[in-house]
Amino acid sequence: MITVKENNSQEIVSNITEYLNLNKIDLTSDTLTENIKELCVAKLCNVIGITCKYNYKSDFFELFSSLTGEALCDKFNLKMHIANDELRLIKYERINLVEKAKAYFLNENIDECILDIFNLADKFKYLIPSLKKV
Repeated sequence: MITVKENNSQEIVSNITEYLNLNKIDLTSDTLTENIKELCVAKLCNVIGITCKYNYKSDFFELFSSLTGEALCDKFNLKMHIANDELRLIKYERINLVEKAKAYFLNENIDECILDIFNLADKFKYLIPSLKKV
């Protein structure tokens, strides 16, 4: 496990950017957690062809980036959490959403993985109001 320190945050962001096959991204957030979420949404927009500005903090993107970001933290052995406990520890319709997202990263290419996590988030978007209360 890599312990996340302030001095290696930029390296982590750089590694994730490279892994996601993203070109230079101008991140607007200040924390590593938010940087990772922003990269996840940037990759989704890249995959589905959105080229205009977007709000990575929208409720749906928050759900999507939490799932994707948590899976990336696992993939890169980062000792941090992006998703809250309700997403990491609770099953919905007998599915642990974070574990499902992690499985997509194991079995697919990056673009397919991002689309599958998008579809997963879309299927469970009804959880957003209850997740926002936490």
